[in-house]
Amino acid sequence: MHEPLVRVPSRLAVTVLAAAAASILVWSPAHAAPGPGDGHDRFGPGYAIPDSDGHASSSHIGAYGPPGMSVYGEYETFCADPTRKGPDAAGGYTGPRTVEHWTSSVTGRPVPDAHLAYASYIVGKYGQTRDAAQAAAVDAAVYEWLAGGTYGIDGARGTQRLAYPQVDPSARTTAHRYLAEARKYAGPYRLTVTPKTPQTRAGTKVAVTVTVTAQLSGAHVPGVTVAPPKRAPMASTGRSPPGKTAPRTGSSPPTPRAPPPFAPPPRTCPAPA
Repeated sequence: MHEPLVRVPSRLAVTVLAAAAASILVWSPAHAAPGPGDGHDRFGPGYAIPDSDGHASSSHIGAYGPPGMSVYGEYETFCADPTRKGPDAAGGYTGPRTVEHWTSSVTGRPVPDAHLAYASYIVGKYGQTRDAAQAAAVDAAVYEWLAGGTYGIDGARGTQRLAYPQVDPSARTTAHRYLAEARKYAGPYRLTVTPKTPQTRAGTKVAVTVTVTAQLSGAHVPGVTVAPPKRAPMASTGRSPPGKTAPRTGSSPPTPRAPPPFAPPPRTCPAPA
């Protein structure tokens, strides 16, 4: 049994990517047992495909988990290391452990830290699905960022995995969309709070503009709900007489690191080819 690898890139991604465990996003509605007509195989959402040696239905593109085999409770898991045994062949996996960097077993080289943030974003936002084509798209995107080489989306094996007739053609299109979106919106994130007025009376409510920025790209992240603190701190230079304003002590508002604007920490697991 292989010990799974879990990567937590605290400097680059607010969301967390791990290997050999599922996302902690809880999403487990009731589903019937998988069958060929459902677009699932015995592994989970996705498609049974030949392995790289051509053995029919001996590999899988998609997620590992319900309604197929269970890898980590009810969660869907995705594979990041095509050279290791899958969860069925390995007899399962032990619990995850954190690591700081990721090395592709395909190329033998460390992947850029940004790639881990990109994969984390995709698994976190789109990974908890029972849709076969979507699961296959997430799988292909994870291989692009964490395996690369022939398993990259435009590599020989990566292209082959998405081209089998049983794989919905939309999976490739969707995977490319996920890759572009991750480049733009993956974390870490910076939360910037800008007051509408530079000065106000102490205790007065002030309207603010809140912006979440993806630090890797500089893009503003849309559609993020930011919960304000129960009681916001108020800074002033001291007591102000009646009718006077209390100026802020700084020239600009603080910019704390934002919480993950999308899903809770996603994780992935090594997989067969």
